[in-house]
Amino acid sequence: MKMIGVCLVLMSVITLQPVKEGNLPDPQDVLRQIVDAERKVDFVGRRLVIGFGGRYNMVREEKVINKSPDKQRIEVLAPPEMAGSGLIRLGKQVWRIPPKMKGKPSGPPPYRPGPPPAKFGSPQRGLELISRNYSVRISPGGRIAGRKTYLLQIIPKYKRRPSRKIWADAAKGLPLRVENYNSEGELRFLLVYTEISFPSEIDDRAFAPPKEGFKGEDRFKGPLSRGELSLRELKRQASFPILIPGYLPEGFEFQSAGLIRYRRREIAHLRYTDGLVILSLFETSGGGSERRRGMKEREMERRIEILGVGCKLFYDGQLRILRWERKGINFTLIGELGESDMVKVAESLIAQSGNPSG
Repeated sequence: MKMIGVCLVLMSVITLQPVKEGNLPDPQDVLRQIVDAERKVDFVGRRLVIGFGGRYNMVREEKVINKSPDKQRIEVLAPPEMAGSGLIRLGKQVWRIPPKMKGKPSGPPPYRPGPPPAKFGSPQRGLELISRNYSVRISPGGRIAGRKTYLLQIIPKYKRRPSRKIWADAAKGLPLRVENYNSEGELRFLLVYTEISFPSEIDDRAFAPPKEGFKGEDRFKGPLSRGELSLRELKRQASFPILIPGYLPEGFEFQSAGLIRYRRREIAHLRYTDGLVILSLFETSGGGSERRRGMKEREMERRIEILGVGCKLFYDGQLRILRWERKGINFTLIGELGESDMVKVAESLIAQSGNPSG
């Protein structure tokens, strides 16, 4: 925690230098730039990434090389035990790079990105949802890494929803600082660039797949492990009945679905969004995912009962994870939402599977 405090003080002094008030652009135009930035802007930068507890607890420095439209390399520079780890993205393919330093018998900690942003097949639809469910305010953002920025504050219109602050490069639209606040208004994740440049050329050798490490897609092999599905396609291709939530929090809509066959298990993944938050529902047949949970998560679990069904609720200050089992199917609901909304979604699913004695 002391290291986090020092980092915060340094970043507040170095990066947030005031600029004069001037004519400000429409916040929707800046949001549109942010959505498109990584697909349109070539850049090389160094950034600090800080997670405050829970699944994304971290303090690290990273180097980022981005080449539009779809090439990116992220490499951890510090701490030493994670140095050299990271990932390479080439379109939809992802390779994870192991650390250079060998760790304890269990191995050094793997690279874990920060909380994933909402992604849309249509960026325009994402902007429409944010406008419908959030208020977006714009103001001068000061200078970050020597670049003029605009500060966007994304404030929920509904209670118990997370919020965001994004400092976007005034010329490029690239997010140079991002602060994620949970549904209680607490800062849980921070990313800030300390250096950034925009070279005219970037060598493709920076994105060569590593000799060591593994390709993300290779972890889940099967004829249905790639691509996104509609609800109709998911129901047709799954080998077990798929339950659809009868209740969604205000402003949420279906985004996409996926189906993975891994060993003897089949995992259906349904994604819902309000433009900023992703609500994920996993339905698993052929065995549960209990063994994949970490010790810390098990220690922080709380047992609750929903419609007579025993459930396990985990909350790390950012994500809530709700688990239960019905008739041989394991359900996992994950989202940055208040407990009452999570329970209502679970109730709508449990009610469809009959009472516990049924």
